Amino acid sequence: MNVPFLKAHGAGNDFLLTWSEDAPPDDHGAVARAICDRHTGFGADGWLLVKPDAILLFNADGSEAELSGNGTRCAAAML
Repeated sequence: MNVPFLKAHGAGNDFLLTWSEDAPPDDHGAVARAICDRHTGFGADGWLLVKPDAILLFNADGSEAELSGNGTRCAAAML
């Protein structure tokens, strides 16, 4: 699986950020678990999928989160 991403840090949290058009179309939760794993992936607190009009946040365990202030700041810096 090739998932292009940027890694960003914000106030003690680290995130992997991917543009939505570059993300694999399959189960985003499984992708988040794989790439956020600190032992077998790249390691992060979460994966942000950046869309033109929204940001989807997945925790390292693959669950979708509603909001992350630090994650939003990281996505804003990416823009």
